Amino acid sequence: MSTLPTFLSGREAAQMFGVSKSFWYDLTARGGIPVVMVGKRMKYNLQDLLEHFKSRPLRTR
Repeated sequence: MSTLPTFLSGREAAQMFGVSKSFWYDLTARGGIPVVMVGKRMKYNLQDLLEHFKSRPLRTR
């Protein structure tokens, strides 16, 4: 049985939600998704993302 990671990189999160990495980072920069800074790295808590997108569908256009 495979378990999902608690924190995702930007690349992993973009892939999981089916968008490009550049779109994902642009959305992050605009404050559109929750992010956790770990030093200089951006990490995305999977549970936070799932909760966030339940009430706000991801719009790519």
